[in-house]
Amino acid sequence: MNRIILIGNGFDLAHGMKTNYVDFLKNFWENTIKLIHRSKGQEFFENEDILVRNIPRELPSSYDYFEFKGILKELNVELKFKNKFLHKISESALTLQNWVDIEYEYYEELKKLFDIKNRSNYSIDQLNQDFVRIKNLLNDYLSLVEKDFNRERIGLNPTTDKIAQHIFSNFKLRDFSERFISQEIENYYNKYLSDVGLLEQQKITHSNLSKKSSKLIRELGFYATFSVFKNLVLSKEIYFFDLLPERTLFLNFNYTSTALLYTEAYDMILDGANISNKEFIHIHGTIGKEDNNPIIFGFGDELDEDYNKIERLNNNKYLENTKSVRYLDTANYKRLLKFINSGSYQILVMGHSCGISDRTLLNTLFENDSCASIKTYYYQESVNKDNFGDLIKNISRNFNDKSKMRDRVVNKMYCDPLVPKT
Repeated sequence: MNRIILIGNGFDLAHGMKTNYVDFLKNFWENTIKLIHRSKGQEFFENEDILVRNIPRELPSSYDYFEFKGILKELNVELKFKNKFLHKISESALTLQNWVDIEYEYYEELKKLFDIKNRSNYSIDQLNQDFVRIKNLLNDYLSLVEKDFNRERIGLNPTTDKIAQHIFSNFKLRDFSERFISQEIENYYNKYLSDVGLLEQQKITHSNLSKKSSKLIRELGFYATFSVFKNLVLSKEIYFFDLLPERTLFLNFNYTSTALLYTEAYDMILDGANISNKEFIHIHGTIGKEDNNPIIFGFGDELDEDYNKIERLNNNKYLENTKSVRYLDTANYKRLLKFINSGSYQILVMGHSCGISDRTLLNTLFENDSCASIKTYYYQESVNKDNFGDLIKNISRNFNDKSKMRDRVVNKMYCDPLVPKT
């Protein structure tokens, strides 16, 4: 049995990194407004994104976008956006929550381009150009955040200890789908019958068996029914099942490398068990150019009914920022497919919203026959408030087969906050 750690932006936020959407925009406008202040009294200020004409010599200080926009309006100074997409997401800053929302906004603008009733004044070239500009700004911003985040300085602390305990925890059979549990117990029962037959025929002795198989037969005897066998192994699973992952894959949807905290520092945890065979896939690329893994920022919902309309346009510009196309720039997606087809696996969701912008990939992970469990570590805002309900609703949108969803997703009773509030 393998394990996939599904890492999203909430994982970085839990480690104190300012990587969310609001932090990015706040940083952008603070820096831009500072540049405008340096141009006070000049005829205009202009960069790739905005144009401000006739800047007065007296300009009150405020680095918040909405406050600054109000100040300019009172002074009868026009703030003109050259980047329309920046305008859109800046205006939506109070309602958009994360990068998935921005990617969704891009997709909505894309659909308007061929919607006769709601025809956009955007051109596909301009939309893509503006969106790439946001992607580049994001890359620059996260590069600074990553540079300031010193993994060695963060080291071992209560937050990383708690997250490490989640990552390297033993499997619990109660977390798995009924189909998987029944199949595993049936396979185990057949092995028990085979071992008993060999012992009866004196072809082997207890010394030839594993400690677990030998213990099982000694407790049950030679003639246990399937029902008796099942009750015993479920009640004493720790004695009869190998409850540590054979392989652990960190599937990182972020562009940062926070997950690398959980390599050497946490190789020994939980009764001293050595966690080996750890693998990393930055499925959406990284901000470092040296690893030849460019960031993927766009939309990834081929299950949406409008996606087929876009493909039928027979215009490749409309697919320029589609994730499934960009996945083919590297071998990451192939590596992921190889992993999920190599054996059964459990998914631990850590900081990923499971929004529809990643629905194509998440559907592949969640509905694969090898997926036996999806366990969420949710965000706890306070002792009495968390996002578990929203997270489960998002997960359900990534399933076409809802019966699989109900069987595989672990209920809240057996889940925990990523970092609990006390």
